[in-house]
Amino acid sequence: GNWDQARSYFERADKLFPGHWLVEAHLAQMLAVDGERDKAKAMYRQIIRRTNNPDVMMALANVFEFEGNPGEVAALRSAAEKLFEQRLATMPEAYFDHALDLALATGKNGRALELAEANYRARAFGDAGIALARAQLATGNPRSAIRQLLKVERSGWKSVEQYLTLSEAYA
Repeated sequence: GNWDQARSYFERADKLFPGHWLVEAHLAQMLAVDGERDKAKAMYRQIIRRTNNPDVMMALANVFEFEGNPGEVAALRSAAEKLFEQRLATMPEAYFDHALDLALATGKNGRALELAEANYRARAFGDAGIALARAQLATGNPRSAIRQLLKVERSGWKSVEQYLTLSEAYA
């Protein structure tokens, strides 16, 4: 939640790695957080033209979703889904987590669970455990999600997303 400090890190990264798509995407995210959505959308579009990156497509879709533009959201998520499926075919471990976020966002909860389980098998750490719990919750299995999140907690991992998901599972 310390947006000013985050922005400062991203601006420093931009000086160290000028033109790097991920740094630029984070700067666009800062614009969106500040309410400068038109500038953020323009920046995201520029990155997409250059890189065809599905993660950036998802970020831009999130801005459009916030603005209530379902047509743009659907088009961007559809394009991102096709790219993720291609990338999953060649580099599955690199894209499990990214593709499962999109599956959850589009209501493909069974697919999200499949990807989350594969992701957790590949890297049984806190972040992957939380993603698995989110997918378990989305597929109507809050008890499994709670067990998974308590396991993550016992490992020493602590995050806002972890406890937010745990509260949703208990609810």
